[in-house]
Amino acid sequence: MTHIFEDIRSDAIKLADLWVEIAPEFIVSRFWDRFTGNYISLLAVDSASVNASGAPTMPKSGPTTTSSVKAAVVKSHLHLHKTKLELLSGLAVFLEAGLSEEKQDRFWFLLNFLEGRHARDTFKRHVDEALSDKDAKTKRWEPKPRGIYAPNHSMLTATVPYLSAISEASSWSSLSLFDSTAPKSQAPATTDPGKGADHSSYRNECSLDDRIKDVKMLIETFQPVLLSTWLETAPSVFSSSNTISLTPALQLLTVVMRLALVLWRAMVSGGSISFMERSWLDGHLQQLLKHFAAYFPYGADSFGNRAAKVDSMLQEMNIMLCELTSLYLLARALQRNVVSKDAVMNGNGKRQREQSSDAGENDRRVPSWAERIVDHVLGILGYQEQDIQHINKKQRSEEAMTSMSSDFKSENLVSLLPAIWGFLNCLEGDRQISMFKAFIGYYHHCHAHSASKRISLDFLIRLYLIQSSPSFNGQFHLKSQLEYVDLMQAWLLSLPKTLWQLKASHIDTSRSILNVMCDIAKRDEKDIFDIKTLKTAELSMVPFFYVNLANKGPLYGPFLQLPSDVQKRALEFIFYVNSGSVKVQDAVAKCKEVELMEFIFKTDESLDPEVKSWIS
Repeated sequence: MTHIFEDIRSDAIKLADLWVEIAPEFIVSRFWDRFTGNYISLLAVDSASVNASGAPTMPKSGPTTTSSVKAAVVKSHLHLHKTKLELLSGLAVFLEAGLSEEKQDRFWFLLNFLEGRHARDTFKRHVDEALSDKDAKTKRWEPKPRGIYAPNHSMLTATVPYLSAISEASSWSSLSLFDSTAPKSQAPATTDPGKGADHSSYRNECSLDDRIKDVKMLIETFQPVLLSTWLETAPSVFSSSNTISLTPALQLLTVVMRLALVLWRAMVSGGSISFMERSWLDGHLQQLLKHFAAYFPYGADSFGNRAAKVDSMLQEMNIMLCELTSLYLLARALQRNVVSKDAVMNGNGKRQREQSSDAGENDRRVPSWAERIVDHVLGILGYQEQDIQHINKKQRSEEAMTSMSSDFKSENLVSLLPAIWGFLNCLEGDRQISMFKAFIGYYHHCHAHSASKRISLDFLIRLYLIQSSPSFNGQFHLKSQLEYVDLMQAWLLSLPKTLWQLKASHIDTSRSILNVMCDIAKRDEKDIFDIKTLKTAELSMVPFFYVNLANKGPLYGPFLQLPSDVQKRALEFIFYVNSGSVKVQDAVAKCKEVELMEFIFKTDESLDPEVKSWIS
């Protein structure tokens, strides 16, 4: 990667990307210092070459025309953009592999608000139990067992299908009984990687916690590169009169934002940002965000009139800036909490506490550039708030890139969820309420069979479940506002209708809905849902079982078409609420008259005995 020839360096970066893709954990744990040092050196060489190149060279003979100068400039910039794009893309892939702990979990951002690894694992198990098939006889496969021996037999995959992962079993051997005999250096590197340290100072193995500790140094090292690259490239992309097209310059801006997002995600989720000086946060993140926000929202003037790939890239950039803004506001909130706790523990006088309180009030005000981004997120969710005065009507119409249009897809919603969750935990007062209202409204607007509906439902279920975790340290609490309770009760009452609309087309979604409804019903009135709401939800389940319509006659709901485990969860919800409604009992009795259901009720041993006796 540090070869003197540029072509060899380029091939080495591509090879490094392949290694990170094939064996990410091995590469980032064993070669973290070496890779980061090489990338720092490469960026330093790249910056030096750009400064040395200066203006494009022109032929010494012949007249120099304006067109020839422009052509030379464009050619020079194109080469520089491609070179830096390749370098920063490789760096972004490597850092994301090394600093992201839960890459496979779509809702990884929720885990950052639980204290400790044990609390995170407990919450993941709780969610798995709440949303999965209760009767599944499967075990969780541990990818890195220690001291476990499994026979290297060709039939292992066939005989233990639930415990083996395709061809993983064939790689087992007695060699896994022992760790590597190579020496492990636990001493930290004596110097920063990439700054003249010899190979002996590199750590032989670098854990995730060790890598997180390096984030501050990485931010301070890469910040000038990211900022200068943005300032050099953004005007040529967004300030030109031509339509934005798929160029290396646009791709370079996307990679710059992604790299900044990877670094600041690790910085905020790691917790070290709470103890940083406010000036350090403003000097690094806020300064960068102000330059990013100068052209925001990117390409909103002509969405849908360009190539689909360009629109997708611009949409991605808008969403990344929204998440970066939420990280900045969240970091400020974390720093305020640390300052207030220190003031209480140190026993400061009343006057000092009042002064710090006044300073905190000023600090809680969201900057104007960030307000515009918050309003953009509300607009994406289709929220119409009459009292938003931050942007005029003309600007709002120009920035309209709402979720109701075809430009906002389900994968965009997945990318936006970390920003929404971040804003819920850092905004205060009416702005926080507006954000939650916007998301609930978006959920109700989505079609029952759409992917966005399922994603929104999964997010709301986890948002509700995480509230009951004793290790939850977020600022968003459903019990803190009566409006939140009303919105969640309305959400619960809408679930029976969603079940009826889904019928038997999305079994996993129906299973998730009934599982969380049972979880809510078992808590009775000890939670945010009162008994009146639970009884109303139970009564709304009647069409799901059976209903006798005046104009159509008897009509069975989707209950009979669902698998037995989903049917059992529906019956358990009725049992847990147990309002004694005659309509509900008659609907269940009509389903019981069906010959198939009678067989299930009598033979299914996994059905709760109390539920079985209640049905019979």
